Amino acid sequence: MSWPPLGIAIGNTLEGVAGAYLVERFNGARRAFDNPADVWRFFALAGLIATTIAATVGVLSLYLAGSAAPAQWGAIWLTWWLDDAVGIMIVAPLILLWANEPRVRWSRQQVAEAILLILAIAVVGRALFGGWVPRHLANYPLDFLCIPMLVWVAFRFGQREAVTAVVILSGIALTGTLAGVGPFSAGSPSDSLLLLQAFLGSRR
Repeated sequence: MSWPPLGIAIGNTLEGVAGAYLVERFNGARRAFDNPADVWRFFALAGLIATTIAATVGVLSLYLAGSAAPAQWGAIWLTWWLDDAVGIMIVAPLILLWANEPRVRWSRQQVAEAILLILAIAVVGRALFGGWVPRHLANYPLDFLCIPMLVWVAFRFGQREAVTAVVILSGIALTGTLAGVGPFSAGSPSDSLLLLQAFLGSRR
């Protein structure tokens, strides 16, 4: 195994271990979302602090391998850190909330409403991030039209379902951005992903 992949793997492992330790030590991992203070503490410990480890070790590994010039360090580190931070902010709550309450207790009306919401999120997501919006409207901040649906899910269902909706919307947005369409597909792929990650992080 060459040094860069090994260094990156070590950095990612240390990040996961550090994040789990910090959250368990100072927040209580399985009940990290019971109140706003716990939520912010979880995001600060796991999403902002622990993620600096993988970004730093990863950039150092690339530098030692001659794959990253000093002028690139800042941009690479920021993209790496933001990618990991947003990933933790979106995926970790999904896993923890469903693990704490895996059973679904919905009435028939709630099931119908959930199906309607999923369809609405899929259609609006594809319209906003999949290139369905007419070109003359592309420069308008239409991406914020997804917020009412997320608020609807949060109020009508709860944290677990709201996080699931965010993950679905994030997947649609990521697919569109990687395909070169949507409001964040400007400039290089790295710049596009950086803008998308900042947007997704703000939705949490």
